[in-house]
Order: sequence, then structure tokens, then C-alpha cells
Amino acid sequence: KRMKVSSSAFSDSDCDLPSPPPQASIHDSVAVTPPPAFISPYRPSTQVRISPPVSTLPGTEELLPDTEELETEEFGLGIKSLSSSSSVMSRMSSKSSKSSSNSVMVDNAGKENKKTKEEKELEKLKKLEEKLNKQKSKDLDKQSSKALKEAEKVTAKQTDKTEVHKYLLVVLDPSTVSSPPGSEILNLLSNPPDSKAESVFQFSVEKLPVPESLCWRRKILSYEVTDGQVQMIENWQEEGRALVFLSADDLADKVKDESLRSWAVNAKTKLGGAHVTLMVYNYNAYFKTDKNAKERVRKAKVRGEDPARKDLAVEKVSQYKIEEALVSLSLDRIADHLTFDKATDKGWKDCGGSVFHQTRAVAEAPLKLKKGLSGSAGFSFWAKADGKDSVAPKNLPEYWKQVLMQVSSGVGLEKASAIASKYPSPAELVRAYSRCGSTKECEDLLASLEVRRTDNILGGTRKVGPDISRRIYLVMTENNPNAFLSKK
Repeated sequence: KRMKVSSSAFSDSDCDLPSPPPQASIHDSVAVTPPPAFISPYRPSTQVRISPPVSTLPGTEELLPDTEELETEEFGLGIKSLSSSSSVMSRMSSKSSKSSSNSVMVDNAGKENKKTKEEKELEKLKKLEEKLNKQKSKDLDKQSSKALKEAEKVTAKQTDKTEVHKYLLVVLDPSTVSSPPGSEILNLLSNPPDSKAESVFQFSVEKLPVPESLCWRRKILSYEVTDGQVQMIENWQEEGRALVFLSADDLADKVKDESLRSWAVNAKTKLGGAHVTLMVYNYNAYFKTDKNAKERVRKAKVRGEDPARKDLAVEKVSQYKIEEALVSLSLDRIADHLTFDKATDKGWKDCGGSVFHQTRAVAEAPLKLKKGLSGSAGFSFWAKADGKDSVAPKNLPEYWKQVLMQVSSGVGLEKASAIASKYPSPAELVRAYSRCGSTKECEDLLASLEVRRTDNILGGTRKVGPDISRRIYLVMTENNPNAFLSKK
């Protein structure tokens, strides 16, 4: 039997109040031991604490659990423990799988680390190779730069005044060597007049297209760079000048049969269009023999004797005809000429000296041409801009005065200044001529122009004059290039 226990509570008030109903006490949780679960021999066992539900409803009595309820509860707890152990096993297996995967990841990371080390070593080797290649390229560049500088020095020496004789070869035809001035020519080429080493020229005897000819051959050095290597290239170039030796007798025969012009043109063609100079030797001796023969014939006639047949058989070509033929060749730009004779004291030294000086001039031609082009831009008549003779716009009036002064020697600075002050440019003067009504008016346009005298202290004025006025008119308006300024 269950007994009800009542308790009274004391209060401060004097009246007795009915006591409140007793409240059910809340018991602590009870630990229940579950049935033994499957525990792996390789893993530590875990204890599971399960607390049963606690009733917190007021006004209820605490009752002891029945055996059936406990059995059902214990059976449920066993199932829960089994489920918990299986979850623990799954967690452990997942942990083992994670650990194995982690070990695989670590192995892969180690391999990756190994690969990166190998790659680093390869990169180091590549960097070393690049450094070596750069060093080699630098060395090659240094060597090529040195070789290039040396090649530039060698090529620059070709125009050096003291080195030009090494790059020019004098080529002589065998008949030139056997001619009267041949021995002296060879002597002066080997032993120059100034006795300097830079004046000694090399020569070669070869068969040339034109007999008794002489030409020059220049050695030209150049270089090219291939794969960092500097290679020197040597070429021989024929110069554009040639000498042809000709005796006065042969020249007279060609003038006599009128074959000199065709012979000269043929020789120029065979020599490649070079500038030909005829070296005529025994020139005065030819005319001297003719003069002596004529003198002997005259004396024989005076004495009443018959002249010798050899003196009568001599029919010499006049000096006028020979000189006319030579000047005609020069004007037509076929060939110019030089004449020589054997001196009693020097022999053919004049002819040999002429060949030597022409050889020297040909050797120094590139240097002189280079200086001329750099100094005056290729035009020797072009006035510099900083001089009074400049053709700059500010000096055009002075240039116009110089043009007027070239018309005649009588046009001085005073007359040219007077004309330039009245007509500041050639166009102004031409327009003034166009406004004239007749040729006579044009010729006298400048005749009455006053010129201020500055050659004396008193001064005064004078006029340009009709002759100078007519000459200036012809210069400014004449279309015929063969017209003469002077009156016929």
C-alpha cells in the first residue's frame, strides 16, 4: 500500500490556510548499462551512456518501471548500441580510407616535389647553357668587331696617299716596251723621280687589244660578313683611261690616207670605251727631216745641181694637217694627244715622266674625287653659302652683277651695279626688251644709262655705251649658240 504523506507549510499570517497539494519530486537520471556490443579486437571499446526520458509534468506520481518496460528499453538500447558501433566502424573505415588517400596524396606530393627538383636542375642547366651561349656570342661579336675594324682599316687604306701605289698595276703591251720610250717608262716606274717608296708602282707586260698601248688595273678590296665571320674579297677593275703610243711617221701616214679617225674610234672601242690619249713620239723630228730635205733641194737648185732622189721622194704631210686632225679627235672626244721628242741630254725622260705622273694621278683619283665631292658637292663652280659669291637668295643681286661682268671686259663693277639697280633681275631686263618697238631700240636700251664714277675723288657720271648695251642684249635674247658678240 502506498501512503500519502502530507506536509504543512508555515507562513507569517495567523490564519490557517489549506496546504497546497504536494508536487512530484524530480529524480536524477539513471545510468543503464546496455548489453554487450560487438567490439573489434583492433579498436578500443567505447561506452555509451543513455539517459531515459524524465517526466516533468506537475501533479504526477513517480512510478517504478515494470520489468517488461525495462526489457523493451534494454532491447532498444542494444539496437542503438549496435547502430552506434556500426557507425563507429564506418567512421573508422572512412578514417582509414582517408588516411590511405592522404598517404597516396603525400606520395604524389613527394613525387611532385621530386619532379620539381628535377625541373629545377634542368632549368639550372638550361640557364648555364644560355649563359655559355651568350658568352660565346659575345666573344664572337668581339672577334667579329675586331675583324670588322681591321677590314675597315684595310679598305680605308686603298685611298690613303701613301698606300695607293700598292693597289694599282700598270699593264704594258710588249710592243710598248720595245718602243723607243719603253725602257725609260719602265725605269721611272721602278725608280721614281722623288725616290720615295710610295711612288714605286708595279707593272706587268701583257698582250693588249691595241698594239703599243698602256692601261691601268686597280685592285679593290671589300669585305662581307657571313655568320659572324668577316671575309675579304679581292677584285681587279680596269681603269677608264689608256695610253696609245704612236710614232709621228705612222701618224702622218694615217692622216695622209684619212684613216686616223676610224683607227682611233676602233682603238677606243677595243679598250672598252676608255679615255684614250695618243702619245706621239718623234713629232718635231718628223717635220725637221722634211725641212732639211727641202733645204737640200733648194741649195742644189741654187748651185745648178740635180737634187738627190731621196730628198725629192720625201713627201711629208704638213704640220697644219696633222694638228688639225689631232684637234678634231680631241673636240669629238675620241682621243686627246701629247707629243714628245728625244732630248740630247735626257733622252726619253720627258715621255717616261709623263707616264709616271699620269700613273700617279690615276692612283690618287679616288681620294681626290672623294675630297672634291665632300667639299663642293660635286660642282666646282658652286659658290659657298658663307662667301660673297654665294648663290643664296640674299646674294642673288651680287650674282646678277657677276653675270653682267662676264659679258665683256668693259663691264666693270660700276656699270654692272648701275644696270642691276635699274633692272634687279634678268627677268626685269627681258621684260624691258619685250616692250621695245624695234631691234635697234633694244640694242640701245642700256646705252644712255648713267654710271656713277667712283674711281676718282671728283666723282661724276658716265654712260654704259652702245657697244656694251648691244652685247648684253645679244646675251639675253640670242637663240643661236654660234652667234658672235662682236660686230662682223
